[in-house]
Amino acid sequence: MMNKINFLPLMAAFVLTLLASCSKKDNSPKPEDWLTAERWYAYRAGVAVSIAGVPVDSLGEDTTLDSIALDFKKDYTAQLLELTPQGTWEVTSQGTWTLSADAKTLEIKNVSFLSPGIDSLLQAFNIDVPQTYQVRKLTADELELYTDIDTSVPLAGFPIPVPVGIQLTTYFNHEEQP
Repeated sequence: MMNKINFLPLMAAFVLTLLASCSKKDNSPKPEDWLTAERWYAYRAGVAVSIAGVPVDSLGEDTTLDSIALDFKKDYTAQLLELTPQGTWEVTSQGTWTLSADAKTLEIKNVSFLSPGIDSLLQAFNIDVPQTYQVRKLTADELELYTDIDTSVPLAGFPIPVPVGIQLTTYFNHEEQP
């Protein structure tokens, strides 16, 4: 009888501990929460180009961006906003977004947030604007997206297409950069 009495309080304490640990909610922010918390302003884009494995330095400079912003909505829609000459932001395209479960890739469909110069570079090589990006950094305050594009381009005088590599990195924060 003595063993049963000592065992019951121990068992009750174990059950209460188990229930208390199961009822706690994880209130720590998730990467998806950071993505949808505020508007993201693009402030810089890095472009690196290589032709047949040789870097082309004149195209590898960073571009300052000050007129592009992205809004990621909780309903998985995304809006591209551009700064007008009047200093207001207007929606110029809309699409959808999906963040991978491990927050390492972000798919942004039907929205091009690249600068006109980068867009024209892609058009020159007959490349569609990428829709899947590696998330190099996602915190409450910073977002860094990267994509690597490999293609082949026919050049006059060469019997086979020449391989071209383009690496794009775009940096965002929550501070407007007019």
